[in-house]
Amino acid sequence: DEDDTHLIVDKLRSTLEVNLIGTIDITERLLPFMANDGHIICTSSSAGSLSDMDDISNSRYPMHYPAYKISKCALNMYVRTLALRLEHEGTKLIVSAVHPGWVKTDMGGDEADIRPEEAANSIFDFALTRPVTGQFWFNGKKYPW
Repeated sequence: DEDDTHLIVDKLRSTLEVNLIGTIDITERLLPFMANDGHIICTSSSAGSLSDMDDISNSRYPMHYPAYKISKCALNMYVRTLALRLEHEGTKLIVSAVHPGWVKTDMGGDEADIRPEEAANSIFDFALTRPVTGQFWFNGKKYPW
């Protein structure tokens, strides 16, 4: 089993394909069909926060999963750039990045804080709001980039 603290380029490529390229591809394909007042939500992670990396003592796994962290940080930049583009085009579409929390999944593990249903309900409730576009959110509050 490979050490999860080292950046492995092949793992980075496959992670970017799923977490970044796939999200961008489907979003761009669906944009023409979105209601002008819709809300696009990209599932990000606190692991993609550069601010959280400033205080590695506060990070759960400061050096672990570099490919995942890079992919989520890049996804956050896509959210910002898409929001700016859509504003410039005059749409009322909202674009948000959302950290779902530490979720009990295969990735999050049994020690995680919340069940998948709780994370999904929180994101669904957030999707119904009209927050400031191009921001990063957790539990309805702005999260640091």
